[in-house]
Amino acid sequence: MKKATQNTFLSLGSNLDNKFDNLQLAVRAIDNTLGDVKKISSLYASPALGFDGAPFYNLCIEVATQLKATEFLEKLLELELILGRTRGHKKGYQDRTIDIDLLLYENKTFETAVLKVPHPRMLERKFVLLPLSEIAGEMHYPTSDKTIQECLNACPDVSQLQKVAKKITLR
Repeated sequence: MKKATQNTFLSLGSNLDNKFDNLQLAVRAIDNTLGDVKKISSLYASPALGFDGAPFYNLCIEVATQLKATEFLEKLLELELILGRTRGHKKGYQDRTIDIDLLLYENKTFETAVLKVPHPRMLERKFVLLPLSEIAGEMHYPTSDKTIQECLNACPDVSQLQKVAKKITLR
């Protein structure tokens, strides 16, 4: 019996080394190991938020997976390590080669000791909502009657994002 496929949405970011290559490797690795990447947003340059760091490249992807949410998150964290993510002992945000956040898992809401879905800060972050609105703008946010596009329109983040000409691809 085949497992059910779940549609998930991820936010990816990088602000160290070759940001484009870091994101390209991450998207391909996700597609090769965790599920089928169905959609890839444009790439955006954004300032570091919450700390003094180099600017980020950010994008969102839709992934169809057969993994349960907690297993999916575990594999994402493993993938971050493989791709060079180091988690320092300093409190707060810091520069990173790759950051992958699970934003949405179908239209479900749940909270465990290690995972909260929808992502607890996504509605406050334009660098998440702008690329997510490209690939899921008409989707409704799980705990509201607002679409992702309407959430973007209501986002308090005033950061200026710039679309990057390069495109992330699966091939």
